[in-house]
Amino acid sequence: FEYVIVRCCQGMNIDSCFEDNIKNCNIYDIPVGVYCYNGYSNKDCIDMKDFVSKQTKQADYVLSCLKNKKIDYPVYFDIEAPNGTDIRNYVTKEQVNAMLDIWNEKMSDSGYLPGIYCNQSGFKYIQSCVDYPLSDKFQVWIAGGDQYGMYDIDFESVKPSKVLYKEEYGVTMAQSTDGAVNAGAGNSDGYLDINYWLVDYRN
Repeated sequence: FEYVIVRCCQGMNIDSCFEDNIKNCNIYDIPVGVYCYNGYSNKDCIDMKDFVSKQTKQADYVLSCLKNKKIDYPVYFDIEAPNGTDIRNYVTKEQVNAMLDIWNEKMSDSGYLPGIYCNQSGFKYIQSCVDYPLSDKFQVWIAGGDQYGMYDIDFESVKPSKVLYKEEYGVTMAQSTDGAVNAGAGNSDGYLDINYWLVDYRN
């Protein structure tokens, strides 16, 4: 692997493997980035003030988790709606603007490259909510590659997704599949996400 992106947390609940994953990447000199799965939406916030407060605390929590760790790649904000939920009903335009501003400011001020992760339809909605190209402020990582949703794909058979080269997204990294096997690693079901980048963040 040329790099690894590790889940830090969901909301303010740390991933149980986060510390070991980061530690081992640092020990074995594997370039590493992290992501936080957004834990807050209009489904669990009383009002806009509550939403902004929780988004701020979430970003601060991520920063606290990154202390004394070597992070080479961006710190991504994973913006997804739960399965079966339309993202347009999950976060409003006002909420999208607020959470992106918070993430960008918090990560940039702390010396990290701010990134966002979403699928292609989610990207189009999020982009429609703001008045600037997302790639101007964030390193864009897109899910839903050509082999996405296909399982038991041999690691050696995974190919870069075409979305990596679509100018409309301004992508720097794209996820080709979430179902690779025989890669020497995997989740509880034995599958691994495989991504390809256009930018080598080590340089």
